[in-house]
Amino acid sequence: MHTRLIAWCWLIPMSAGAQPFIASYEHNDLEKCIQQCDKEIDKGGDKQLAYLYKSKAYHRKYSADNSCLTCLTKSMNSLEMLAVKDADGVFRQGRQADTDSILTDMRAEVREAILSGPSWFVDDLLPRMEKFSDHYYEKYLRGLQATLDDDLYQATKWYNEAARQIYLEWKNGKQPADESLEVFSALGDGLIDFNDHRSAITVWQRALKMYPRQEVLPAYESFLNQASHNSLVTQNDSMLDIYLQAYDSLAIAFPELQVNDMLTGLLLYADEYRDTPVNFIAGLVCARYPALMPVISDSLMQHWESSVAFTVVRGKLRSTWDQEAVENIIQLSTCAGDAGFEGKPPAHRFHQLVSSDPVMAAYWYYCLTEHGQNLSEWNADLSLLTGKLNDMLEEQFTPELYTARLALPADKKDELELLDISLRMIKEQIDQGDFSGSGEWLRGELSRDPENEQLRALYKYWVTQDYLLNLEAPQSRRSHLQWKGDPDKCDAGTLPEEAYTDFMQAMNYLRRLAGVPDSAVLLPEWNEKCQAAALMMHAEGHLSHQPGSNFQCFSKEGQQAAGMSNLSLGYGGIPALLGQVYDSGSSNGSVGHRRWVLTPYRRLYGMGSTDDAMALWTLGGRDANFDRNVTDQYTDRFVAWPPEWYFPAELMPYRWSFSMGFADFSSTTIRVFHGKKEIPVHVLPLEQGYGQNTIVWEIFDLPPLDIVEQSFRVEVRHVLVNSQPMDYTYEVISLPIME
Repeated sequence: MHTRLIAWCWLIPMSAGAQPFIASYEHNDLEKCIQQCDKEIDKGGDKQLAYLYKSKAYHRKYSADNSCLTCLTKSMNSLEMLAVKDADGVFRQGRQADTDSILTDMRAEVREAILSGPSWFVDDLLPRMEKFSDHYYEKYLRGLQATLDDDLYQATKWYNEAARQIYLEWKNGKQPADESLEVFSALGDGLIDFNDHRSAITVWQRALKMYPRQEVLPAYESFLNQASHNSLVTQNDSMLDIYLQAYDSLAIAFPELQVNDMLTGLLLYADEYRDTPVNFIAGLVCARYPALMPVISDSLMQHWESSVAFTVVRGKLRSTWDQEAVENIIQLSTCAGDAGFEGKPPAHRFHQLVSSDPVMAAYWYYCLTEHGQNLSEWNADLSLLTGKLNDMLEEQFTPELYTARLALPADKKDELELLDISLRMIKEQIDQGDFSGSGEWLRGELSRDPENEQLRALYKYWVTQDYLLNLEAPQSRRSHLQWKGDPDKCDAGTLPEEAYTDFMQAMNYLRRLAGVPDSAVLLPEWNEKCQAAALMMHAEGHLSHQPGSNFQCFSKEGQQAAGMSNLSLGYGGIPALLGQVYDSGSSNGSVGHRRWVLTPYRRLYGMGSTDDAMALWTLGGRDANFDRNVTDQYTDRFVAWPPEWYFPAELMPYRWSFSMGFADFSSTTIRVFHGKKEIPVHVLPLEQGYGQNTIVWEIFDLPPLDIVEQSFRVEVRHVLVNSQPMDYTYEVISLPIME
């Protein structure tokens, strides 16, 4: 063997220096190199070296021109002929750097072909490469090809063959290349696809032993995180245990790792996204991971804080929060203790929140009482929190602070103090022109204490001021009469900007009075089309939602708007809007115009007006509605016209309506009382499809409304809400304003 190696070392330089194809290759004259290699082979010369350079030349041709796919095949042909001529392998051993370089590049090129194409030659080339070099990467490439062909079984089989070869070579002392870690990653993913989670984890645990820590650990952690989270949504508890064991093993093998953070993430994910029993996570932590109790408890607290939402709707506190998070926090403190409060809720958290976040402290107290906890030992902190919130409300009233204060217990004195703060704040809001916020709070306070004279007086003040500033003032400006158009010339003209501003000021006033969102806006694109529709109605002299081409001043834009709009004739601007809300006339028994103006859901409108006609776009449109977080409350909250409490006598209709989400009014009865006297009502046939479902009735025997206040009690019985019968009673008080 020794003599043979010496001979080889002696022969190579001699033959290499004598061959012209080497010089051609080095000068990048590849065609000439190939021809010279063929001549050398044909004459029976140094065939081994000629086949090597022929392979190198063809491979370089492919590198220069990727369209020469046959070059790769011919390069492989030459390598195979080299193997035939070098039966004992001595030559290849001496020129291994050359053959390895060709094959390494060829593997990268085959991979690119598999991923991006064309790949027609891959099926032929891969087995030949594998036979020549017996390298793991050819097996990996076969797996990659099968993966892209959606043949997961074959893909996993080939990944397993590649990983097995790397592992056996490692056991025999060969350190694997860092890039070969992708084989184990692909195999792990493949096994997960076959729901073999244990084997996938075993594969990664072997990789942990074989590769440098800085290479394998991030990849393994990423695998554990993604695979466990994806599987836990649908798998049973045994699957969770598999991954908990994997994290436990990781903690033992690498005690310096922050495995607790990963465990915490897994446990919280399992609790949040699986249908686990109450106290599931607390029981698991108490039994197996007591050291995680503080961090799990903190994380659950964060979950609760992000989920909690408190609002006051019509005087009633409404709240939502993560119920399981609270139950688990309570259970954790019970099994592991909580700052000396063994068996009790986490009092120290409440103590901390009193100082750092009084609003959240109030919500935390409320939630725990709702979960049946006895908090009598918290009285000192509770007293401190109550005083703190009262002081903050005195300094600056906000809905959030007020809601938080309502979440805490209150005696009669507290309630009076709260009411006094509330009254002063509402009055200040009204005087500052905030009719939206003050109106909602007033309705809430009246719902809680409907007979309170101070509240009723303040509500009258609110109704009066809002009417004068936001309906009477814009209406008196009559800005729609500044229309610049001419029906005789079919000129749609334009409205001044103040006409649109005045119109929406009045419209949002009406919506606010009805108790629906009062931030509706006009869409300029629709305004332009509505202007064309208003011109058509004005010119034609009658209304149609489907005007034909024979209509005076016809236009496609006007025709479209007519089909999407409330239409008025005989007046324009705000007077026309008031007429639509009044909705008189034999053909308007369903009060469809009113319902579209006062629907709580719609945010976008369009308006066009002449001095004798108006079109209000109320249908369709992308993103035309308010967000659901604004409108969800109207599923079981009614919208009445006239609405509950005080109502301007100047707007009082003879046709009243009661609307609610998708309520069923098929068996509903209506009764109206003026004092003790029942007033006859005529309930109109139900017609749905205009905004909210609505029942309408007419009252023709109303007492005089223009001199003194008149109170009416309305009883709406047997409304089916989510198939449940509900009764509603409310008071309407006619309030003369323009005396």
